[in-house]
Amino acid sequence: MRILKLELQVEHLKRQKLLSWKVRDAEIAMRKAMAAELERVVGEQQAAAAAARTRAEASPSLRPLGSKRAVALVQANDCLRRVSPRLYPGHAAPCRHRETFQGEVLFDGVLTLPDDKVKYSTDGNPLGTGGEAEVFKGVYSVHNSWGEQPVKVAVKVMKKKTEQSSARLVDEVRLLGTLAHPNVVRTFGVHATATTTGAVLELCEGGSLADAIANGGLEADMQQRVVRELAGALAYLHRAASGVESKPVVIHADLKPDNILLTKELVVKVGDFGLSNKHVRDYVGGGGKEAGGTREFRSPEAWLGRKLTTKADVYSYACVLVCVACGVPVPYTHTKEKLRELVPVGKLRPELPATHAWHQLVVACGECDPRERWSSDDVVRYFKGVS
Repeated sequence: MRILKLELQVEHLKRQKLLSWKVRDAEIAMRKAMAAELERVVGEQQAAAAAARTRAEASPSLRPLGSKRAVALVQANDCLRRVSPRLYPGHAAPCRHRETFQGEVLFDGVLTLPDDKVKYSTDGNPLGTGGEAEVFKGVYSVHNSWGEQPVKVAVKVMKKKTEQSSARLVDEVRLLGTLAHPNVVRTFGVHATATTTGAVLELCEGGSLADAIANGGLEADMQQRVVRELAGALAYLHRAASGVESKPVVIHADLKPDNILLTKELVVKVGDFGLSNKHVRDYVGGGGKEAGGTREFRSPEAWLGRKLTTKADVYSYACVLVCVACGVPVPYTHTKEKLRELVPVGKLRPELPATHAWHQLVVACGECDPRERWSSDDVVRYFKGVS
């Protein structure tokens, strides 16, 4: 509460256009309060370290951090998100009271959630299924100043429980933990038991964009809003950031309608970052081996096994535009062999009729040569120009 008051005081001083030193002193007081809150949270987590070791032995894929400094650095980012949710709208608490996460423990930079806080069953029908994972509906009990508050969540579980698959899932949660955008799926942490490891994610009750297309498509104004929000999310992912909001450049590498989710209010949420992890560090690819991803949305450079850049996502975005505009699940219906033959040389590319409002946008985003292709920032500027 004190930090919230200090934030409001800073904003008031700025609106009043008072002397810069007064604003500076108010900001310093706010940062000191944040630092004190951080120290308190880190102390609580360190006190729970002994109990955490028992859970680590039960879940070998989760390794504890090697130093107290590493714990503090990871928690600094998380604490600032909780204390000042207005700086992180994608991670804001569902109420004005700050959430506390009793029983959570940090392992390798990932929050692991207590068994009694997450409830879900893998026996029923999944919300969605992919090549390696299934997603089930669950409930996560969040403790705040009002008591226990159940939150509906989606739990992503790997079909085959191996140490490698669990590690990949933890990597995905770790990556999502660095992201804070209103059009990117939020993560709560990892729920690990002796038999399963699940990523606890924000539940998008509106289904996927693929579901919306299969059910008759979207109205024209809704189509425009969806592709605008998707462009904003990509521009955010493709930019690196340092400081408090530190994040790497993220290449999604599997952008398609199935991985574009919708909330109950039909707000876009980009999800399924399972293929992103290996692309984050140094723009993967090369060696002549085809990159992963769904073949109908795969860029020419991905087919050729070249190093991927953020432009690969922009090509996939052009394919998604065709699906949204035409109400089709995929932009092409060719076989894998035909796609491998035609897409890399530009003989087959996403396109719309010349009379369609997005024709030029699809042409610019679907260029065969990534050097000639638009960036996600170019797409955002395009929409600002036509608004």
